[in-house]
Amino acid sequence: MTQLIHFQQRLRQEIPTVVGNVDYEIFRTIIERISDLIELGKLDFYFVEQLVKEAMRARKKEAIKKGEAIKPMSQKELEGIKKVGMQALRCTIARIVTGEALRVFTVHLADSTLLQWFCLMDNFGGSIKVPTKSTLQRYEQMIPEKVLREVIKDLTLKASESSEEDSQALRLEKAISLNDYYVDTTVVKTNIHFPIDWRLLADAVCTVGKSMIWIRKSGIKNRMQSPELFIKQINRYGMAMSYSRRKKGSKKEQKRLLRLMKKVVKVVRKHAQKHRDLLKENWKEAGLKKGQVKHVLKRMDTILDQFPKAIKQAHDRIISENLVPSKDKLLSLYEPDTKVIVRGKAGAEVEFGNKLLIAEQKDGLILDWKLYRDTVPSDQESLKESLDRLKKRGSQLKPETVTGDRGFSSNQIETDLAERDMISHICPRNPMHLAEKLKEESFVFHQKRRAQTEGRIGIIKSCFLGSPFRNKGFDSREKGLAWRILAHNLWVLARLDQDQKKIPPLLAA
Repeated sequence: MTQLIHFQQRLRQEIPTVVGNVDYEIFRTIIERISDLIELGKLDFYFVEQLVKEAMRARKKEAIKKGEAIKPMSQKELEGIKKVGMQALRCTIARIVTGEALRVFTVHLADSTLLQWFCLMDNFGGSIKVPTKSTLQRYEQMIPEKVLREVIKDLTLKASESSEEDSQALRLEKAISLNDYYVDTTVVKTNIHFPIDWRLLADAVCTVGKSMIWIRKSGIKNRMQSPELFIKQINRYGMAMSYSRRKKGSKKEQKRLLRLMKKVVKVVRKHAQKHRDLLKENWKEAGLKKGQVKHVLKRMDTILDQFPKAIKQAHDRIISENLVPSKDKLLSLYEPDTKVIVRGKAGAEVEFGNKLLIAEQKDGLILDWKLYRDTVPSDQESLKESLDRLKKRGSQLKPETVTGDRGFSSNQIETDLAERDMISHICPRNPMHLAEKLKEESFVFHQKRRAQTEGRIGIIKSCFLGSPFRNKGFDSREKGLAWRILAHNLWVLARLDQDQKKIPPLLAA
């Protein structure tokens, strides 16, 4: 049973009217409409309910640990959770829609009356407190990815509901159609530099070197040269390695420089291991905080564990001149889930990241998506998994037609779609079959519409994910992607025509 949370609404400040700026008027209209959609779709209810459940689970765990009875949450605590949940939802959506970085957005939020109104931070006649960049980052990590999927599903279903007696649930002039399913795949690049073997060694030395500098400043020291000297030395070798390819006998010079880099790496590795052990033993005497120490130890362990593989890979490729299989390559010390994906496109023969499947309906609303961590499945397998996910989410999300490019074409897919009672408008690989399909008006119509899916992917990647997508770690990228799909769908719905008869007077004005 859902617990009722009473919340006293505050007096809210009126948004000032700005004239003579069309771009601001468009932006304000979209922000106000998104706020209206959040309220009509009751999105904040899902977030507050989830946060209350998480708080109760944490309280139960703590009570069991101490052997005490579980105390119910007071009304004041529930009100605090509701306030945080509503602000977390709106702040994250506003930041994604504006496309601003954390630090930039917190300044913009402090200066914008419109954004303060949207994020429920306007305070009539009182001081206004806005979240810091760290708080904004925590907001994005508060809700699990599966909950965001349920929120997006519920929003989609409400947008597709129509009733003759009453207005559409989200006050749309016309309910959206879920009959057509347009799919495509792309790559979400990880925020790494091009994976050069010797550059990984330089990265490793710089990372553990900075950690040693921090440890030594805290008073925990072991006899060694200054870590700054090792960082300077490895960077000097790195610059020499970059310019060596322009010289005569470049292969021989690269091998010589790599041997020098390996010597530096081996020395730094021993010093880093010693400093790591000393930090673990003596951090309390040094007066350090447990959280800081835990973070530094985790960072050092991550690099120290990868040192042998990075050294071996650089040795095999540069000195031994052997090829390393893609599945065995170390592409990044910091993003282990990065994959080598062969795209075969102009300017992007190979990309480094994770495969992403996106499926939309005809108005541009994203119905399904999947970011792949461990494997890079074929397009046919991705489509089958996507349709299976839709089936699990209910009969209301069963499309009638499926449209995709040649990458999705196969006899197995055609058979599978026929078994699901779906019409296939997937572009055939065989030119003769394509010539036959081009005689069908419905096939031509859906293939022309499919071209817009390419643009939709560009909007998602460039405008909502950002270039580059800065979330670190696969779990963070997966959750961040779900947030951006939610913000994108709200943005799309905000731009659709509204039922003019049901628009509240304030929004109609």
